[in-house]
Amino acid sequence: MSRQPVEVDRQVGSRIRQARLMRGVSQVELSARIGVTFQQLQKYEKGANRVSASKLVAISDALDVDTSYFFQDMKRERREEPTPDQVPIFSKQGRDLIEAFHRIDSNTVRRRIVGLVQQVAACGELEDEAMEEPVGEVNGAAWLKRREPHDD
Repeated sequence: MSRQPVEVDRQVGSRIRQARLMRGVSQVELSARIGVTFQQLQKYEKGANRVSASKLVAISDALDVDTSYFFQDMKRERREEPTPDQVPIFSKQGRDLIEAFHRIDSNTVRRRIVGLVQQVAACGELEDEAMEEPVGEVNGAAWLKRREPHDD
């Protein structure tokens, strides 16, 4: 059996990096927590080196994620271009949003926030708040209607 890393190693490494960034943990800090050099952690994240099961458990403990997280949405085949839902969230705004979301204890509030974000994503970006007018409320969330622009 080959000891060279394969696609699953790269995918697990990518999920390690994603979890680390979402938690705001540096490579140096995580590597110290799990007892490896930060260079070794870089190799794990790039998929250049395989991660042992015991090391993966240590990483999941250090990042406070379930070990199954590293295998979620595991792709069996590589697609040419990723779809928008496959692109990892690495922007500062994405990490800030996820971090704030995890601090919310109420499942009801979380569901409402997800619904709100989905509605905004479906509508696209609003050019100007002045282009909106309230048209009602559903489950405590205001619904807005865009006004058509007109020449003044």
